[in-house]
Parts: sequence; C-alpha cells; structure tokens
Amino acid sequence: MLITMAPSMGQQFNLSLDGLRHGYVSPMVTSFLGGSMGGNPVMGILMLLMASTMAFSYFTALEREHGSLRFGAWCCVCNVAVALPFLALSCVLSCIHPSLGTQACNGLWPLLLIAMTQQCLADPDRTMSFWGLVQIPGKWYPFALVGFFSLLSMQFQITLLVAVLVGVATSNAKGAQSPVACLQRVQLPLDRLLPSVEVALWVEQGADSGQRLQGNTPLPARIIGCIGQVLFMFGMACPSPMKEKYVGAGSIANFPKVSTGGYLDRSSEPQRFEAFQGSGQRLGEDEI
Repeated sequence: MLITMAPSMGQQFNLSLDGLRHGYVSPMVTSFLGGSMGGNPVMGILMLLMASTMAFSYFTALEREHGSLRFGAWCCVCNVAVALPFLALSCVLSCIHPSLGTQACNGLWPLLLIAMTQQCLADPDRTMSFWGLVQIPGKWYPFALVGFFSLLSMQFQITLLVAVLVGVATSNAKGAQSPVACLQRVQLPLDRLLPSVEVALWVEQGADSGQRLQGNTPLPARIIGCIGQVLFMFGMACPSPMKEKYVGAGSIANFPKVSTGGYLDRSSEPQRFEAFQGSGQRLGEDEI
C-alpha cells in the first residue's frame, strides 16, 4: 500500500533492478515494509487481506519464538537473503530480454513464504488440500503456490520462487534430512546472523546507556554500542500499546517453538491459516 499511496517515498521500499541502478539500496533490507496494489486493485486488496491473515498466524508465532527484537532482525535478514538472489536472477534474465528483468520485490509475501516453507518442511508428509481440488504433500505445497500465483498473474513470480528456495535452504541448515532431496545440498544458516538472546537482553536493558564508551574501546564495540543505544531509545519512544505487545528476549522460553523447528505434536499447536486450503463449497450443496 505504501508504494501506491506515496510513490515518492515508496522507492525506498520497492526493490528492483532498475531502482538499484538509480541508487536505491535500502529496499534490500526494507522492501518487506512496502507493497503495491498492482494493476488490478480488486485483486490487490484480496491479496493484501490474505497476506494480513497469514501474517497474524505465522509472524505471531515467530515473534513469540524469537522475541520482538530478534524477530525484527529475522525479517531484515530474510529480506536480504531474498533480495540478493532476486537481483542476480533479474540481471541474468534482463540479459536474455529486457522485459524479464522488470519485476519488483516488495511486501510481506516473500517472508510469509519463507515461514510457510519452513513449517511445511517440518512435517513434509502432511497432506494439504488446495481448495478441495487436489491433495498436495506438504513439502511441495509452497512450490504449488508459486505456480498458482504465476498462473494467476500470467507472469513467472521470481520473488516467490526465491523465497521458497530460501525457506528450503534455511530448513536444510538445521541439520535434519531434507524432504526435498534434490535441494539437500542447498543450505543457508540464517539463524547464525540473528543477534543472540544475550545481545537482545543487553539492548532491552539499555545497551549500557549509563556507561561511557572510552576512547580506547575497539571501534566495532563502539559501533555496536551506539546501535544498541539507538534501538533502546527508539523502543522507549514507542507508544504504550506497542510496548505492551512487545515480547522480551527474557520471556521467549515460555512460548513453545511451533513455527520452524521439528515440533510435530499437533495436539497443542495453534490452528494455522493456510492459503487456499479447505474443501470449498459446491454450488447447490445446501439445496433441499
């Protein structure tokens, strides 16, 4: 919505090969904060509502698992992990034909597909219904969604495919046997790039704001200290309702890990929203 409502500001949240050539580098980290309606406003609103519903389902569990600060870092790290191969692939396709490299990457869908792929691969043998028309094994469900969205838009969705591959790679990096055998060697340990729980606690407790950084302090430590203090001041300036929803790093042990790990006990797992699942409704089904 931001790109449509504020085009001048939207360039900072719209990742594309053309934008990168014009010096817009920040979307490599911030493009998930943007979003556009596309050429069809009705379809754009429907996709926005679906993305919002899925975000409440997946992102709430991820925030409880990582804590609010580490979840924000997860969003930025995953966004960069999608942006780099997306730009590389767009560059290659633009060499084949200029029109193939004009796609843009923005919105929540890449991050949602990463979270969905990780969850599906945690239980790959689970059968998932696609609008009641076909039963798809969980490990292939994200790929089926990419194909469906590509067919719906009449354009191959590079961003979504890259996001699914990133989700597979991050799941493979956890050390378990990959359900997708052909991608077993593709591993991307993004969790190692997240700040540790100790660092998150340090920032939440003020990032040593009461201590002076001495001149003999190493430069990397001073930079990290300054970043931590900025984050702390930003958190203190947030409205009270946002502070009440904040999940501290010290409380994440109280929440079960149900989003990305091998947690398969579905008796206590919260109900998740899955796109295009369900048996549907046949016309005339309720007629007497």
